[in-house]
Formats: sequence, structure tokens, C-alpha cells
Amino acid sequence: MSDSKQAVYFVNLWPEPKSSAAGVRTFEMSLFVKRLGYELIGISPNAASEHSHAWEKSGLRILTCDPNSSASAEVLKTLSPELVIFDRFYTEEKYGWRAREVWPLALQVIDTSDLHSLRAARQKAHLAGCAVLQPSDEFFDEDLLREMAALHRADVCLVVSPFEVNWLIQHGFEKERVCYLPFSSQPDANFKTLRERQGFCFLGNYLHKPNVDAVQWLASELWPALRKKLPEAELHLYGAYPSQMISQLHKKNGIFSHGFVENHREAIARHEVMLAPLRFGAGIKGKILEAWATGTPVLGTPLAFEGMGDGFAEFKNSEEFIEQVLLLQNPNYWQKNVAAGLQELEKSFNQELIFKTFADFLANSQTQLENIRRSLTGRMLRHHNSQYLKYFSMWIEEKNKKR
Repeated sequence: MSDSKQAVYFVNLWPEPKSSAAGVRTFEMSLFVKRLGYELIGISPNAASEHSHAWEKSGLRILTCDPNSSASAEVLKTLSPELVIFDRFYTEEKYGWRAREVWPLALQVIDTSDLHSLRAARQKAHLAGCAVLQPSDEFFDEDLLREMAALHRADVCLVVSPFEVNWLIQHGFEKERVCYLPFSSQPDANFKTLRERQGFCFLGNYLHKPNVDAVQWLASELWPALRKKLPEAELHLYGAYPSQMISQLHKKNGIFSHGFVENHREAIARHEVMLAPLRFGAGIKGKILEAWATGTPVLGTPLAFEGMGDGFAEFKNSEEFIEQVLLLQNPNYWQKNVAAGLQELEKSFNQELIFKTFADFLANSQTQLENIRRSLTGRMLRHHNSQYLKYFSMWIEEKNKKR
């Protein structure tokens, strides 16, 4: 066994940093943990793949562990981590009880990336034609209970948006157990000028429902209205896992669907403006950070910019969308938005500042672990839910044996 201190990172799926903001986040978090001197082991229920190999090349050990197999889970007993991170609340549901049983002294952290239950409630509110930013209770389902239970069972959590920090605290989560830790993004060294760019772009993983909805809104309403004003305008769609609907937009009405691109910053930098017509969602938006980092202004909805600062080019409907697009044709207004994005990157998304916040929060949480675990809600949930999840997992194992 290694003499170095260990950390374990449980992931539901092997991270894909070239396909999703969540993948970028997981890779960055793993680098932060290694920078703190930990030997880091990545564990997933899925077999090794090109994505796990990419993580392994960054210096991690990777292991496959079926959460519902006691034989597979024996591998956990060979490890002795001081730090355990789960990449989602449902990953904690799968592995949390085993991790607490095998490593009772390890600090348990859930990195939320975004609050799943809030995103789902906002989607339902949007489909119902109701207020999205603060959805009413009727739009939350059992996912809220599952997510909050997992967060309370763990010791602490990381949240990428200041809105979501406040939302958690308002819903009874202790403020000392939550850390605001956004994604980081470093600007490129050189930017293309407005004259070197052409057209508009959109970037997103199309397995993510807010991105699919955004493209549908673009293609059906926003873009046709704009083409009446700018008939030569082009819209370039980038992102992994495009659906048939998105692929079929290719070469129609000035829209070009490119699918996955190896270097998305290079793709973004070819265009004048990044469009972010998001009508629901949560967390902060990786597409906006990447656009700002390439010196590309973003035109988005208020929800798209949630937790990312103020004073950017925003719209709520097609009329405001066209108005802002026409304003962005002005080089001075375009440059003003470029400068605002770069300023926000340096102020709120600087990697060194975020790393220091992470390091300080972990150190303080490890020092205060005994006090953190005095939380009555956490103690009750660890006692009851862990037993439920444990025996449910054992039932699945027996069921699988009979197959």
C-alpha cells in the first residue's frame, strides 16, 4: 500500500471533458485533489473505456466496482482514503453506505455540478408555462428528497452557483457544510478580432435536456425571426451526441450542425457571438465560460447568466433577441461585451482563487469533521437511509445471482 495519503473519487460515468461541462469539472476537481498531495483513485460502476483511459493518463488509478456486488466491493477494503468525493447525489446513493462502512473516518464530499432537483423542477415549470427561476413546490418531486437526503448524509458539498448555495441554505442545509466552488476558466493568450469572425454559434452536450430545448427554440422561433433581418446570417451548432432532430437542421435556413468537435475553443473563436437561449437549467454554464475565454461575447437569457455576473447581452423573447443581435453588430458594443466577459473570468472564475477556496474548505472541514457529524438530520439519515440502501443493494446482488 502506498505511504501517501489517498483520496477516492466515485463517478457514475467516466468523465468526458471534451463533451460536457460536467466532464471538465470532474477533471479539474481531480487535478485539485492531486495538487493537494493525494494519491487519487477513480471508481465507477462502468468498465474501462476511452474516457477512463483519458483520466488514467492524467495520473489516476482507475477501478471498476459494481456497487451491488460484495465481491467487487472487496477492492474498497484495500484502500484507505482520507477523502471521498462523489460526482453526483445518485453516486452517493450507490456507494455512500459502503464508503462509510469501510472508511468511517474519511471526509465525504458531494460535488453537485448543479442541483439536479432544481433543474428538473425548472423544466417542469417551463413546460407548464410557469415561473422558472423560482419554481413553486408543485414542480418538485422525489428527486428533491433524494438529493437533499444524500447531501445531508455526506459531510459537506460543493456548489457551483451562489444562487444554489442560498437555495440550499433556505431549504435547511447548514451553511458551514456548503462551499461555493464554481468552474474555472483561463482566457486564451490571443483573440481573433471581429473582422476575423463570421456568424453565430451554439455549444452543448445534447444529452442535456436544456441544450436540446435551447436549439429547438432557436430553430423554430429565434433564428427564423433573425434571418428576416439578416438573411445571410449563419448559425453553427457544436456539441456531442446530437439527436436526429438537431442533425437534420444541417444546411437549412443558414444553420450548420457539426456535432462533436475535438477543440471547441477553436470552433467558438471562429464566430462573432455565442448564443445561449436556455429556458431552464441550473448551475453555471460551461459554454459561456469557454466563449468568454476565447474573447467571444455571449447573448443569452437571464437564466443562462445565473450566478455568472451582471451586465451582459440578455434577452427574454424574440424581439429582444433580434434587438441584441443588431446591437452586437456594432464593434463598440461587441468589444464592450468581450471586455465584460474577460473581467468576470478574472474576478469570479480564476483557477488559483478557486483552488485556494477548495483547499481551505477541505482543511477546515477535516478539522471540524466531528462537529459536522453532530448534525441531527445527517445522523438520522445515515442511520436509517444507509441501512435501507445497504439492504436494497444486497437484495439486488441476490437477485443478480439467481439470473
